[in-house]
Amino acid sequence: MRYVRFRKLFVACFLAMLLLSLAGNIRFGIKTAEADSGNYVPIKWALIVLGGYDYYAMHSWNPIQRVEGWLYGRGVPYDLFQDDDVEAPNDNPSAGKYSLQYANGSLRYQVLVLIPNTHDDTSAVNTNYIYWAVGNGTNAVILGTAAKLVPDLLGISTSEVTYIQDFSTPYGVNCTVTKTFNDGIKEYTQGSVVLVGEITGYVGHTKLQNSSGKTVWYNWTRKDHRGIGMMNGTYGIGNVWYNSLVTDRHDFLKGFPYSSEWVDGHWALIGHAINFMFTNCEKIHLSIQGYKKWKGGIVLRLDQDITTGIAAPINEEALKAGWVYDYSICALGYMRYCTTGFISVSDRLPEGYTGSPSLKVKHGTATGIVFGTVTNATTETFIVYNGTVGGKYDRMRIDFNKNQDFSDDTEYKIFQNITYTNMKGKYYWCYVDNQTEPTQVDFGCGVPLGRCFQQNG
Repeated sequence: MRYVRFRKLFVACFLAMLLLSLAGNIRFGIKTAEADSGNYVPIKWALIVLGGYDYYAMHSWNPIQRVEGWLYGRGVPYDLFQDDDVEAPNDNPSAGKYSLQYANGSLRYQVLVLIPNTHDDTSAVNTNYIYWAVGNGTNAVILGTAAKLVPDLLGISTSEVTYIQDFSTPYGVNCTVTKTFNDGIKEYTQGSVVLVGEITGYVGHTKLQNSSGKTVWYNWTRKDHRGIGMMNGTYGIGNVWYNSLVTDRHDFLKGFPYSSEWVDGHWALIGHAINFMFTNCEKIHLSIQGYKKWKGGIVLRLDQDITTGIAAPINEEALKAGWVYDYSICALGYMRYCTTGFISVSDRLPEGYTGSPSLKVKHGTATGIVFGTVTNATTETFIVYNGTVGGKYDRMRIDFNKNQDFSDDTEYKIFQNITYTNMKGKYYWCYVDNQTEPTQVDFGCGVPLGRCFQQNG
């Protein structure tokens, strides 16, 4: 009898201890996803676009493809997605969504590269998940005005980040090195001053001056403006790096010959600074796209018109050192073979035409559409109009079959592929000066992204 009572007492005590233990592990009102302890280190990077997502935007102003090229050239595995597609930590993300941590808090990515869709973006979503991931040990690189979209990572306020643009001459930005840095290829010593962009122009800048608690590697000054060029600090246990480069401007290596831009224009400093940040952020070094596999790391457009192209020999030694030669990558296609610039549009359908899809329509004439060879370049009549009642001009039709009737022609949106039988390559509607009341549009490809050397690991 005594044994039975003891056994019942033992069971009761055990259940009480078990309940207390479980209660201690229950979380109410979770505000952070704490990382599970362990030795797991992820190898993937993530390129997160904040504020919008125009992947097929005009490639000269396209930060997504530009920075994606840097990651691709570096040889790291990465995921590319926008802030809208980030969701709470979980083990099985929803279709088309990405979580930055697993359900137990362990990390999915070793580095987050954060860029704005444009420097005009003023807000981002799901940033709390980014803060959780970095706070728990994911390292982050913040480029340009992305700083105002994730200000907590830098311990600043949104109002402290501004974009300035200065086209006045003389060109050039003085970058003063405040702490020696070396990306493994070139060293910039403390106290040195490098004039960047004097020849080719450096006109768009992210202005941020608050460096409290951070290490500043270089500052920049441009006449009456000044700001931090590169700095790093921590957020939680994650390392955070910042560079002032405005990624949606084509100032950085926009297509001038290698010698005049990278060397004489001293844009090399910006390239080596980005490489330095990436190297210091990675926890596990990877370079899965090496020089030999890329046969020199050359990424080259073959569809340039005759006014642009390779103006200088490729630096073979740079390629052997692991750098990628990136020249004018265009997502969709060809440039009109002409020098007339943007296309003017006028009200209403062109005379003698029918098949208007809207009461709100304008027309224009595009020259230099290439069919087969440049000797077969043609002139095409097109219209732009609103896709919704009372909406902006956001649709285009081209009378490729030349029957003066737009009702049987394909409708295209901005940045959408434009194709037609025997037409050389693909085109897209890449420019409109004012969607509410346009006076000029264009389709095809405009100025190139340019060329840049970027380290491949």
